[in-house]
Amino acid sequence: MDKVQIQAEKSAPLSFENETFKSSNAGILMFLPLIKRYEIDTVIAQSNYPGTSVISKASSILCFLALKLASRRRYSSDDTWCMDRGMGLFAGLNVLPKTAWYTSYSDRVTTEMNQAFLKLFWNLLMKSRNICKCGKKLLTMLSN
Repeated sequence: MDKVQIQAEKSAPLSFENETFKSSNAGILMFLPLIKRYEIDTVIAQSNYPGTSVISKASSILCFLALKLASRRRYSSDDTWCMDRGMGLFAGLNVLPKTAWYTSYSDRVTTEMNQAFLKLFWNLLMKSRNICKCGKKLLTMLSN
């Protein structure tokens, strides 16, 4: 029997066309209102993280967060997550980028960028004590 290899789409910003698709990770979309409500999107916008020519700064960070929220390892041999439209939608993309993109992006991120982001995030948490428990969980998850 011949092996069939499916070619994954290339990541691109959403075009917001009317479409229907299935996702095994659509549950992560439930975090988007929380990200907006607790102004985490503002912290991402204020960060020094880079964007790319195709993927914005916000989408880049949300790509990493999507994998964390879905408990996916980006370096595993099972990278079918890069074809999941629901995970891409979470990051504002058609699909998440392939594994090589994460390696390339990570190489461009410095310790100083991460520390500055965590400082901004911590300041946000301190501004609103209502989300301290949520923030501790997110900080723990992001640092693993």
